Amino acid sequence: MFGVGRKREEEWAAFEAEAVPLMADVFRVANYLARDRETAEDLTQETFAQALKSFHRYTPDTRIKR
Repeated sequence: MFGVGRKREEEWAAFEAEAVPLMADVFRVANYLARDRETAEDLTQETFAQALKSFHRYTPDTRIKR
């Protein structure tokens, strides 16, 4: 069971390192498209929730930002 926890920690660390720095850009685009701060915050949160949910499929050394 310890190995599963360690794997999750590694995935979270990778997510933080790769995806979280893009949050401001995602919010900026969402705010531009929605023209409403609250909606943009919701869209950003949902985007990152989906990204975290799927992050186990991410391959290191590939471009996360496209």
